[in-house]
Amino acid sequence: MFTKSNLASFRQCPRRLWLEKNAPDTADPGNAITWRRARDGAIVGEKARELLGANLLRPQSQASAPEAAQAALKLIADAPEKTGVEIPLVRDDLSARVDALIPAAKGYVLQETKASTFPLRADKVTPGKPDGHLL
Repeated sequence: MFTKSNLASFRQCPRRLWLEKNAPDTADPGNAITWRRARDGAIVGEKARELLGANLLRPQSQASAPEAAQAALKLIADAPEKTGVEIPLVRDDLSARVDALIPAAKGYVLQETKASTFPLRADKVTPGKPDGHLL
């Protein structure tokens, strides 16, 4: 599967993406800020699922993206009124995971959940106040 993080790695340096996919043990383990952002992203995802409610569809991981997408389609067909989270989609050999697939009057609404990066305080670790456009 090709993720947004993969795209960011490729845009930074195609060799970086190649190393991440083919030789992950040689990749940079990151620093405290990288780990903090990853942890914050996991917390935001958890909070988003909590806000969407307890009655969510969440497909189990499959061996391949097409298999995962087929399993997700079956879940959605069996319970079209439920919100789905981390739903895999596949089209023309491209795959993606939708953070939330919310039933609407006509079809579904795709929702992306983001953990915004706040400016850091002088210690370069503690988040400061969010920019106005994030409020």
